[in-house]
Amino acid sequence: MTKKLLVVCSILLLIPIMAFAGDGHDHAKKNVENMSGQVTTVEGTLVCKSCSLKKEFGARAECKLNGCAHALKTADGRFIDFLDNKYAKDLKGDKYAGKKIKITGTLFAKAHTMDVQKISLDGKVVSWCDNCATMDGCSAKK
Repeated sequence: MTKKLLVVCSILLLIPIMAFAGDGHDHAKKNVENMSGQVTTVEGTLVCKSCSLKKEFGARAECKLNGCAHALKTADGRFIDFLDNKYAKDLKGDKYAGKKIKITGTLFAKAHTMDVQKISLDGKVVSWCDNCATMDGCSAKK
């Protein structure tokens, strides 16, 4: 009787675990999709995406002709682009190029794109200032 009870209990414990486990890929995919549209902070290095792809994979980048296309490169090698608006203007140039930064904004995970709200560099928070019409420390000082 004790062995039967042990077997039944074991089966009852395994059923929910097996039902939830699946192949693991669906759950990871849903977690990434759930991040879309949520404000989050991502850390990485600001690099030219085209130059990086050329250096790492031999991509046919033409930055000398078209200019660099800056993006945040995360520690795991993913690139996050920035929505093309006034809030990301400073990230498009060389001002922060090659620097490790944290960017807070709305992440659109499927598009690998962030709508920037603020930038953190060396512990200093920089956000948009309507008075200066640029990303600077004005808003962070308030």
